[in-house]
Amino acid sequence: VNSCVTSDLPVTVSDIECFADSSFYTYDLLCSLRIRHPEADFSFIIGSDWLQPGSNLASWTSANWNWKPGDPEEEKVIVTGARMLEEFRFLIIRRPGYDVPTTAEDPTGLLRFGKNLSWLRMKDGQTLVEGNLSSTEVRRRTALARRRCANSPRKQGNHGGLEEKSVNHSRNYFGLDGLVPAAVIAYMGRRGLYAY
Repeated sequence: VNSCVTSDLPVTVSDIECFADSSFYTYDLLCSLRIRHPEADFSFIIGSDWLQPGSNLASWTSANWNWKPGDPEEEKVIVTGARMLEEFRFLIIRRPGYDVPTTAEDPTGLLRFGKNLSWLRMKDGQTLVEGNLSSTEVRRRTALARRRCANSPRKQGNHGGLEEKSVNHSRNYFGLDGLVPAAVIAYMGRRGLYAY
């Protein structure tokens, strides 16, 4: 996130899950962030694809912190989606192909999901650039580039392998240019993400 947003955007990366034993359920994560940063007003950003028939935010679950070994396994998680929708704000990004119907009584189309949902709006003079790209697509394209590299001859460098490493780096991320910000592609290359 830090690689592809400007400093005036009020978004920061948190390491709250990095050292935990497992990933957090969404409601548990938001509650933990609220405890750690009581001065902050958190909003959860989701795409309009989560507001389609078959998806129900109110049915989302969390860890049951009162569960102990010997209790029924099905009680390890509890439904906390309604509390999550009541306690936290949600910003919704319109995603192509995932419209939310509106009515005269609900011109936003969001009231039926809860009172704390609103459409993400950009500052005056700015337009949200919409896309339908997902991390799954990034991984798919990188894997395709990796297979393509494996089947093509490699350029032999005479500079201690630096030339070959550079060629391999650009081959690993072929197909992402223009879809993923250049800073993110550079970060992926430095960290060897999705690379062979």
